Amino acid sequence: NSERNRLARAAATMSFTLALGDARIGANTSVTVTGCKSEINKRAWRVTSVRHELDGQRGFTTALEMEGV
Repeated sequence: NSERNRLARAAATMSFTLALGDARIGANTSVTVTGCKSEINKRAWRVTSVRHELDGQRGFTTALEMEGV
């Protein structure tokens, strides 16, 4: 049953990079998406992977891998 739930969540995945990074976001954080299609905005999302980067050209960014819950 838990495996079936995991597979159902995995059907909705999304990658996103925040131009202004947020160090408060970590794996298993629940997030809300706005500014996208309503199908995306109305879904609850959980961060499965996060990468924070700081470089001289782009500054501090946060890259997220998410799955719908």
